[in-house]
Amino acid sequence: MLKSCRGYTLLEMLVAFSILFLLLAHILPLYIQIKQERKDIDIDKAAVKLLHEKVLEYKYDGASPSPSRRLLNGIVYEVSWQVEEQSLFKVCIYWENLSKQSKKRCDYIKR
Repeated sequence: MLKSCRGYTLLEMLVAFSILFLLLAHILPLYIQIKQERKDIDIDKAAVKLLHEKVLEYKYDGASPSPSRRLLNGIVYEVSWQVEEQSLFKVCIYWENLSKQSKKRCDYIKR
């Protein structure tokens, strides 16, 4: 009576689950790394936006070019102004991403 029963054996199930586990073991670290890189990209975008805002404040609102610090979403952004040539300001923003790497982005504007 049981000889005609055609189902999966325990060994076949163990092999299938072990293959599935190996695939997950390789994919999970990649997924975590991609999520962290997405967060780093969002932090970079926020830095560029803040730099652009500071440049526009100077250009259109007449704000003084003074160094400043700002805390956004747990990240500290530092903006610095330097006189490059006779007619240019160099505006730089510094921050640290989630991987603890120091980042820098600069822009130039006429005085």
